[in-house]
Amino acid sequence: MKPLIGVSPFGASRDGVLNLAKQTAEAGLDGLILGDGFVSTPSFPIWSGGVDCFVELAWLAGQVELPTYGIDAVVLPARDPRILAKQICSLSAVTGGRCHVALSAGFWAEDAQLFGYSFPTRGARLDEGIRALQAALQGENFGGQFWSWETSLPISPCHGVPAPELWLSGAEATMHRALRYGLAWQPTRMSPRRWTENSHQDVGVGAGVQSRGVPDLHYAGRAARIPRRTARSVCRPRRNVRFNRTGL
Repeated sequence: MKPLIGVSPFGASRDGVLNLAKQTAEAGLDGLILGDGFVSTPSFPIWSGGVDCFVELAWLAGQVELPTYGIDAVVLPARDPRILAKQICSLSAVTGGRCHVALSAGFWAEDAQLFGYSFPTRGARLDEGIRALQAALQGENFGGQFWSWETSLPISPCHGVPAPELWLSGAEATMHRALRYGLAWQPTRMSPRRWTENSHQDVGVGAGVQSRGVPDLHYAGRAARIPRRTARSVCRPRRNVRFNRTGL
């Protein structure tokens, strides 16, 4: 299967970001990808990740026509799943369904401090957040440790717009979550070679696994470098997989 190449349009200014997005389209690449975060850090100036990812990506989608758009990755423990459900379905609506949203536990402890939760609990919050987001998308009640609600009406526009494809983004622990929830997995800080090496230890690829109820795995990796461009590749062959459940 042909890899898909998406560019993260990091720039020092509004015009710089827009120019990079236009160059992406002119080069015949496949999409735009933005990250998520809340605190101001030296690695993410205002126009290089500091602007809200949903607002910026919707703006870019209205300016530059591309096959796909993505958020890699939403810091789910810091977001209310009800609001996130509305945001991702709104993004799906304005892009005509040409988008995906990856969910992550988060990378910066400062995000956890800002929202008043313990950074070591981010994995538990991610687990519950996935279930809560799925309930919000379906207009269902939810009761959990971190989020709970009751509703008599669906969240608009989730009742009328198909939700975008959901991925999970992270390392080995998140890979196991992706398999449990039947979602695509995007390795972070892991080259395709390292993923292949780890798969021999943690993931067994073989026939007959579907009967065990283990979902297909999509591989979403990052390109090491594309000259003069910041880019990521999304290579998504479908494989039957199983994993070692020991220690989960």
